[in-house]
Amino acid sequence: MWYGSFCLFLGFGLIGIAFLGAPIGAMSGMSAMMYGACSRAFYIFYRRPRIWLLALGFGVILIPCYIGLVCLGIPFERRLSWWAIELLVVTSMLGLTVKLLMSVIVYNRRIT
Repeated sequence: MWYGSFCLFLGFGLIGIAFLGAPIGAMSGMSAMMYGACSRAFYIFYRRPRIWLLALGFGVILIPCYIGLVCLGIPFERRLSWWAIELLVVTSMLGLTVKLLMSVIVYNRRIT
């Protein structure tokens, strides 16, 4: 969780690359920034009582988005394009975020 906050800076870099005109980087930059912000915020407040409710609120929004992106990525297995690479990066970063949220929900629910 500590090193996940460096993804925040990676996200800024990817959005900067997309702003300069690269065909990749906008959505993956936003998902990397979201993972970095969540990992840093939950690292600081990991042992606070009832922080699992905040993680559950984020999870209610992000888990259906993750499932939708996984289902959307299935047809792109055979064709490699910029869209497929972007989708792969976004899905992997969103998967890390969902895994982080689930670990916060389980751990913090046990201690409170």
